[in-house]
This record gives sequence, C-alpha cells and structure tokens, in this order.
Amino acid sequence: MPAPESARERRVPASPHRVGRAAREVRCCGKERPVLGLVAAFLLRYLFGVGDVTDRDAVVLKAYQVREKYANFPSLRLGLHVLIVLLLSCQAFLMTVQFIPYSRSCEQTFQSVFNSEDEVLVHMDEVLAQLDTTVAQYYAFPQESVDRFRHLVTSDGRHIKPVRMRVESYRNLTGAYWRHPIGVAGGTSDDDIDDEDISGDFSHRVRHYNLTASEPLGPFTNLTGSELQLAMYSMIEIQLTFTYKGVNIGPVAVLPVMWDVALSFQQVGGGVRTGFRVEMRSLNTDGFNSGDTFVVVSLAILLASILSMAVSVAGLALDHRLLARTRATYKDWQRTMALHTERYPPWSKIPLTLKLNFYSMWSAFNVLASGCIIFASSLGLARDYGNASSSFYLVYFGLGCMLSCVNLLRYLEYFSDFYLHLQTLRNAFGHIARFCLSVFPLYLGFMLFAVVVFGPYVDEFRDITRTAMTLFGLLNSDDILQTYGNIEESSFPYPVVQKLFIYTFVIIFVTSVLNVFIIIIEDAYHDAHEARIQREEEEKERQGIFVTNRKLSARQRLDMMFNTLNTWREATREEYGTSVPRLHRVDEMPPDTDVLLDLEDQD
Repeated sequence: MPAPESARERRVPASPHRVGRAAREVRCCGKERPVLGLVAAFLLRYLFGVGDVTDRDAVVLKAYQVREKYANFPSLRLGLHVLIVLLLSCQAFLMTVQFIPYSRSCEQTFQSVFNSEDEVLVHMDEVLAQLDTTVAQYYAFPQESVDRFRHLVTSDGRHIKPVRMRVESYRNLTGAYWRHPIGVAGGTSDDDIDDEDISGDFSHRVRHYNLTASEPLGPFTNLTGSELQLAMYSMIEIQLTFTYKGVNIGPVAVLPVMWDVALSFQQVGGGVRTGFRVEMRSLNTDGFNSGDTFVVVSLAILLASILSMAVSVAGLALDHRLLARTRATYKDWQRTMALHTERYPPWSKIPLTLKLNFYSMWSAFNVLASGCIIFASSLGLARDYGNASSSFYLVYFGLGCMLSCVNLLRYLEYFSDFYLHLQTLRNAFGHIARFCLSVFPLYLGFMLFAVVVFGPYVDEFRDITRTAMTLFGLLNSDDILQTYGNIEESSFPYPVVQKLFIYTFVIIFVTSVLNVFIIIIEDAYHDAHEARIQREEEEKERQGIFVTNRKLSARQRLDMMFNTLNTWREATREEYGTSVPRLHRVDEMPPDTDVLLDLEDQD
C-alpha cells in the first residue's frame, strides 16, 4: 500500500470561489486598495449584476431569483442601454423629419424626369431613344427644375461633367448565327444550326465612356444594320451614372447634399429591362451649423455603443473565469476522490451545451447589436462628411435599432411577473426551429414545382425568390384568390394542375402547419406557467402562504398572518406554560419544539 501523500505534496481541491472575490481582495504591489475594492464591488453589483453571487447561484438561479436573493440588479448597464435606445430614437426621429421626406420626394422627381420606370424595351430604337433622352434630360433638368439642382463641373471649372457610361458585354461573337443579317437570304436554317454557328468568346468585358450632349450614345454612335444588331446581341448591361448638387432645407437643418443617380439597361430574354437607383450624400460645411447635430448624435451613439460592447465583453470574460474555476475545481475533486463513473464523468465528457450555459447569451447578443451600431455610426459619420456609404448605413442603422430594443428584454428577466412570457418565447424557439426544418422540405417541393410549372406563364412565379414570397403570402392566407386568378388568366394549358396545386398547398399549410405552430406556442406557455406555479409553491413553503399568495386579497392574507401568530403563540404556551413574557422566535426555542404548522387544517 503506497504511503499517503503529505498535505504539502497532495493537491488540495480549490474551494468554491465567488464572483465578487475580486472586489474583496484587490491587491497591487502587495498592498490592499480598499477604494479599488469598493469600486470593483460596486461595478460587479450594479453593472454586471453578479456581486457576491456564488458560482452555483450564478449558473443555476434565474435572473429574478438572483435579484431577490442577493439584491443585485445591473442598473448601470440598464441605464447605458436605455441611453443608447434614446439616442438611436433621436437619430431616427431626426432622419424622419429631415432626410426621409426630402429623399423620397427627390427620388420620385428623378424617376419622373428620366422616365426610368421598370419596363422592358424590345426594340433597338427604343433602347437608343432612351439613352439619348436620358443624356439630354441630364443637361436640361437643372435649368427646368423648380428646385435648385446644379451640375458638377470639371477641375478647371469650364465644363459640366459628362454622364458616365459603363458597358458590360461579351468579348466576341464570331458564329454565323450572330453576324448574318436577319431577313437576308443565305442564312442558316433551323436544321443547319450547330456549335460553329453560335460560337464566340462569351467572357465578359467592361468598357467606360463619357456621354455628352453632342455624343449621347457612346459606342452605339453611327452604328446601323448588322453592326448595331451585333452590338445589341453582345450587350449584357449598360449603366448610366451622374451626380447633381442640391440643398435639403428641413425643419432641423439646411444641408447641402449630393445626388448620385444610376440608370441600368439589362439584357434579358427578348428585351432590355430598365432599372433606377438613387443615393443621397450629405456634405460637410466649414464651421458649426445645425447640420452638425447629426454628427454630434452619431458620435454619442458611437461612444455609447463602444462602452456597451466593452461591458458585454467584460461580462463574457467573467463568465469564462467562472467556467475555468468550475473546471479546475471539478478536475481537482475528481482526481482526489478517484471518481470515474458514468455518474461522475470526466470534464471532457460533459456536453458542450452544458458548458455554454456558463456564458450569458444576452451578452453575446449585445456584442452583435453594438457591432451593428458601431458600424452604422461609422458609416453615418462618413456620410455626414460626404463620403459614399450608400444604403448600407440605413440597413445597419435599422438593424442596430432593432437589436438594441430587443436587448432590453433581458432586464425583464429580473422580475418574476415578466419572466413567464420571456420563458415562453425561449421554450418555443427551439421547437419552432426544429418544426421549420421539418416542414422546409415540403415547402421547398411546392416552391420548385411552382417555379418550374408556372414560372413561364405567371409573373408571381418567375424566379425562386418571387415564388418563395408568393407561397409565403398564400401560407398566411393572403391573396389566395388573386394568385389563383393570375394563374387562371395566364396561358397555362392545364387548369386542373393549378387547381390541385392551390387546394393542396392551402390544405396542408393553412389548416395544418399553422395550427401546429399555435400548439407549440401554447405548450411552451403551459410549460413556463407550470414551472412558475411550482416555484411559487416552493416559495410559499419558504416564506409563508400569506406573503406570496397573490390570489387572495390583502385582508385575507393579513387574517392568515394573524392566525399564524396565534398558532405560534399557542404552541409556545404549551411548551413554556401559561406565562409567556414575549413571543419567542423559532430559533430561540428548544430543538425539539415542533412549530410546523398546517394552515389548511385551521378553522
């Protein structure tokens, strides 16, 4: 039998630590710093909400249970997040009154001026006429507009900057099918077409041109007949871009802006589809003006978001330290006690899902939200100073606003009355995700069938994206009759197929799938409600029914409290006699004194 190890040689398991220990034992160069300790304790309690919480309670207890047991509530962090939401709301309000009405109005104006409605041009003359009209309107619009718009000029200040034209095309079409004039005898017949007739170099090339009032067609100038046809066959997309200066006179500020206008002509089967896009950029001016309000708000949002992200990262670091302490303690105890059974597995066998519960998912969620806000604020500052940030600013700003508002839900978990509803959402999320994955193959089958069968005939099913949105609308019982009518009015040759498709999809998804969603949410609510009732029963046993039973009125609960006092008094009188100088506390009575009460038996 080997000799026992000495106390110095044997590795003693680490005792359970508390998260707030750093606040009680703050040392620097061997000297205690009570001020730093108080600051650390204050931050742990009111910024992270974990002051003096044991490792077990930090992982096992709910947020409201921690608040009730330790009186911890991250009020500073709540204040920071409320400040961020208020700043985001202020920025959104400034945008709605200053930028959005002006931007929407100018966009509609440009669409009307340049006739850039979403349409398909099927003739070459229509394409050339649209190009010529766009260039002519570009030069004439500032002189005809009721609002103030100006052209950009060249560096020497003598000429207006031309329209920029970008042409993407196939490199070279060499086959006879492309080059032989249409309608001329000697062309290839349908039976004679082979790979040589349709050969060519189909790699893409991009060329740029400057369009002026005298040369508005760029590479299509002076092209006629077969040469013009070959140029059209080779074309993939044409894009025209130009810029105007304008002034946004709003209720908040008077801001100079730049308008970047882009018109596209994309080759699709049988024609050219036109498109339109416009972007607005604010310009920074010298000196402080009312427009700098947006810069100040963006800077405040940026700094607050950086601080919020730092707090969340620090919270995740505390969670990681808690996990590391638990892992070290677990390994030490298992090595000391020599426990290697299925009930006490090694740390490496503990599931990852349990280890992830050491980390706060809300902190990780806030890191994502803060990242979106920081990126949006950076783009907003670049936009305010005239740098192109396009609509990415609006996308990330809106995403940051949404995630920041959702992040406020975490603080409702510190109150038991609100925890029920949040727990319902949490319980239902996993079941809904698994059910969506289970139903997705069925939805995908209907989607592929619709795009293949109805795509050539009905506009609602012309591509995968449009088909998915159409079926999603049908799933929610939207536009069922209109979709059925569009299929029926099309040239689809088999009416029975369209009827069976609509009926089957509605029966399966509307009457079955949606009801299963409702049942899942109901079950999640019942589970959360039952868990709450069980916790309340346990709380009643610990605190007394007259304290926690909120279904009774205040008078009924006070009556039960006085009945309990009388019962305690009678139990004490039986133990000590008729002369009782005062009402003894339970912990002052002899150990064998039985004061356990059954309130239900009281009459």
